Amino acid sequence: MSGEQVVGKEADIHDSVIESIAVQYHMDEQQVRVIYEGELSKLKLGSRIKSFLPVLCTRHVKEILLHTGRLHHV
Repeated sequence: MSGEQVVGKEADIHDSVIESIAVQYHMDEQQVRVIYEGELSKLKLGSRIKSFLPVLCTRHVKEILLHTGRLHHV
């Protein structure tokens, strides 16, 4: 994970989510990572409960992919 350093268990969780999205939607993992990390940075700014970030970030990434035409309902 780039930008704000995410380490340890938190990094593992985010990496797992990124991989899962990429596999589920047959996308390049690096493309998903760029979008995910951008959304994660935005969400971290106002978040108080960090454990919800992977769920919220996943939702945002899927919405972005859907609205940009890179993702179709699978």
